[in-house]
Amino acid sequence: DAMLNHVQGVLDTELPEAQFIVRKLEQGPPFDAPVELRLVGSDLDALHERGEVARRILASLPHVTHVQASLDVGRPQLFLDVDEERMRSTGLQHVDLASQLLASFEGVPGGSLIEETESLPIRVRRTADARRSAEDLRTFEFVTPGVGEGRPLVPLSAIATPSLRPERASISRRAGERVNTISGYLEAGILPSTVLLAYRAALEDADFTMPAGMRMEFGGEQAERDEAVGKLLASVAVLLVLMLTSLVVAFSSFRLTGLIGIVAVLSIGLGLASLFLFRETFGFMAIVGIMGLVGIAINDAIAVIAALHDDEATARGDVDGTVEVVIRSTRHILATTVTTVAGFLPLLLGGEAFWRPLGLAISGGVVGATIVALILVPSLYRFLYMRRARRLRAASS
Repeated sequence: DAMLNHVQGVLDTELPEAQFIVRKLEQGPPFDAPVELRLVGSDLDALHERGEVARRILASLPHVTHVQASLDVGRPQLFLDVDEERMRSTGLQHVDLASQLLASFEGVPGGSLIEETESLPIRVRRTADARRSAEDLRTFEFVTPGVGEGRPLVPLSAIATPSLRPERASISRRAGERVNTISGYLEAGILPSTVLLAYRAALEDADFTMPAGMRMEFGGEQAERDEAVGKLLASVAVLLVLMLTSLVVAFSSFRLTGLIGIVAVLSIGLGLASLFLFRETFGFMAIVGIMGLVGIAINDAIAVIAALHDDEATARGDVDGTVEVVIRSTRHILATTVTTVAGFLPLLLGGEAFWRPLGLAISGGVVGATIVALILVPSLYRFLYMRRARRLRAASS
């Protein structure tokens, strides 16, 4: 992060006439800019005016390096004010002016150059000095219609006056609607959610509103994260049904399936508690970590429940037998906990703001899930099967 911020500062200082965006390659949902505000409406002038206000507010926030607006009216466009009478006297038409200027600037095919096995096309056009500015165009000469090499040449200054004017070069759209997207780029190591919260507060303090018929919506990292999370949660119902079905088939018991479901819910709370205690951001990677945590917690609970369910002393309600089964399962569960936490230590110590929530949600939740598996699960199991234990003791006596 320090290196990226240093490079960004050097480029901005040494080359102020250009805009450089220095970003590191990240993983997760892709987004164009970390912070985005989309202004949607049909009135281009209102979109631009409101966009300029929103752009200045975003640029004034700390940790924001550059700000861009997709609806930009400051791009220079070249215009030719043609004297129609003079142009007709030379025999030229508008299409002749356009085609000859295009050929002069873009070039016309002039053959090819064979280099080993590649054929490189050659285009012929005016030199760079002759097309550097609008004033240089005054010396451009048009070829008049006619036959032969003696056709007279007409300078552009005789029939037209070139000028550069700021015009809207393009109109950005999203889902068929005109939109002005205000994009903010941040210093390396800064969470987009932190700046987005400050941006929302700054817009409210400035009493920023949209005219009737227009609206604003936030994009960037948050919008892409919400969309990605929505896609993840869309399949949760199907996965939940498959998981419950497999547990019911494996244990032939709805009570044990419900017990494992309790463990799954508690593991989610343990992951959230870990994020809260260490003040980490709840984002996309934290959600992915909690989903992985649920699987590990369920695995520990299944190991304890399977051992208890197959033990005869536990089935009769023998407390000492239950304790012995839990002690035998402790080695397996502790090994899972230690290896999981050790595996995520690199993310906890040097994973930066992007990876740390993932490692913390899994590691902190696994530690709590170990306590749940070794203490809460045997206690609930004994409570659920207390009546069965009484019947077995009565039958054996």
